[in-house]
This record gives sequence, structure tokens and C-alpha cells, in this order.
Amino acid sequence: MRRIMLGLLLVAAGWIAAVAIGLSGQAQTPQQGQPTPLQRAQEALQLPPSPQVPGSPLYNIVLPAPKLYRLEDAFLRWPLPAGSDQYGAIDGRLVHPYVVG
Repeated sequence: MRRIMLGLLLVAAGWIAAVAIGLSGQAQTPQQGQPTPLQRAQEALQLPPSPQVPGSPLYNIVLPAPKLYRLEDAFLRWPLPAGSDQYGAIDGRLVHPYVVG
């Protein structure tokens, strides 16, 4: 039992030493010309959110594909019945936004 406890104590001490050595290497000051972590974070906040970054409000949202054609170009045009020639001057494309909107 003592050997197990001694072994665990040595493993824990070695792990703590390895972590301390690893952390001491990260605490170095940035070299000239390189931004500090605070500056990089401030620059990242200025950018719009990215859909590829987890935690972003846009994460996993797929942007719509570009339109293949304009819907307005697909409207059907019917010939006017006889005696309705006075309505032929009305342009339905101009009136459409008023009717829909």
C-alpha cells in the first residue's frame, strides 16, 4: 500500500513539474511587431461573427444560394380581352410593389 501511495505521489509531482515548466514558457512577453493577446481579442471583436466558429450566433447557419432567376421575370402575361384596350397601358411590374407591399 505504501508503494502505491509513493508511486502516485511521484507521478503527481512529475505531472505538476511538467505543467509548471510548460506554463513558464507561455508567460513570455510578445516580440516586437506581434500583437498581445488582448490586442488580438479586441481586433476579433471588431470583426463580424463567423458562421464557422462554435459559440457564434451564426454558427451552423447555411447562407442561401444565389437566385437562379428573378421571380418578377416569371410572371405570366395574358392577352387582354376584346374591348379592354384602355387597360393595356397599365404596367403590372410597376403596380406589383404597391399591391404586395
